[in-house]
Amino acid sequence: MTEVLSELISRAPHSIQTELICEAFLPQFLRSNFREITRGQTINARSQMSIEQGRSIDLVIFSGGKPVIAVESKVGAAFQYHRRRLVPSTELNETDAQYDHQLATYGQWLAGSATKPDSWPGVITLLTHRSLAPPNFAPGGEPTFGSVPHQSSWRSLAGRIGSLIRRYDESDAGWRFVAIELCKFLEDKNMAATDLSSTDISALNLSMERLRDTASMFAEVSSELVHRLPTELNGRRKGSDNDAVSSRVWGWTFFQGTTEVYLGYGLYFPPLFDHFRELDGKVGPHEQAFIAVGSDARAITASLDRVPSNWFGVAENWLFVRPVPLSQRLEGERFPEFLVRSVHQYIDDIRTLVTLFREPGPASA
Repeated sequence: MTEVLSELISRAPHSIQTELICEAFLPQFLRSNFREITRGQTINARSQMSIEQGRSIDLVIFSGGKPVIAVESKVGAAFQYHRRRLVPSTELNETDAQYDHQLATYGQWLAGSATKPDSWPGVITLLTHRSLAPPNFAPGGEPTFGSVPHQSSWRSLAGRIGSLIRRYDESDAGWRFVAIELCKFLEDKNMAATDLSSTDISALNLSMERLRDTASMFAEVSSELVHRLPTELNGRRKGSDNDAVSSRVWGWTFFQGTTEVYLGYGLYFPPLFDHFRELDGKVGPHEQAFIAVGSDARAITASLDRVPSNWFGVAENWLFVRPVPLSQRLEGERFPEFLVRSVHQYIDDIRTLVTLFREPGPASA
């Protein structure tokens, strides 16, 4: 797949190259810098690039002939550990510490490249489907990984490529042909993006048969949130529910730690059923996105005055819900991206609720 991705990047016009690379392979804080170092430069990509000791990197992106981003692609396979280059005097004293994680090998190679632009720190990106990155694979992990760590998913990449195809309707463009073929391949492998359009939302609201696999969409949301909040969320404890009868489709990811506190995100629509019926009269009459914080261990029974405004307790305060109007969704923004952005918009509120759930109080019997 990285061979096709390399072809796509190399064929695309400069403006599309920078847009795709920034959104798919770079953390937000480095995107402006990337646009600066690539201005007036030729951008291209190479797949299966050989480096020292007979190893190869799935994809390397170049600007002006200089390597700037190393990409490791994983579907579900485990990571490898690479033996460090040892001097003869230490070869008889090998320990586990003398082996580097595969991502560290590639990130350190990029950081040590003599041709890398001086003003650019280098980025090692994991492009994954099911494989989980190490817990410290996040911005700040440069001492271990050499370059700035970043994680993206094949589903998210497919969504961004699909958006480019729709916005740049140039049937004779070679890059667009490659992009369409890559999206078809990912769809056949069940690795394509999942989104909710306004039509999909209306269909759910009318209790019609769902149009898309929402579980895949919420898995993408969880993966992105875990990458952005690696010390707070547990990527191995997540789930989703797309039962329209319950008046909502949503996913959840548990927080790290011993208490059973989780972060929820999704869509609800009237008429409200189940616990969400308690929101009647408190929220608008139309479908809305929402984020939520709840617990399987205890309710918030004290310090209710510390609950942030516009968060509504349901199920006897075992769950707090914050509606997010769909009108706040940006033009061209995919629904998973909208949910991730909403979580970050209210992250301080979320942390306050997590603290309240974790404070000592009556627990379930």
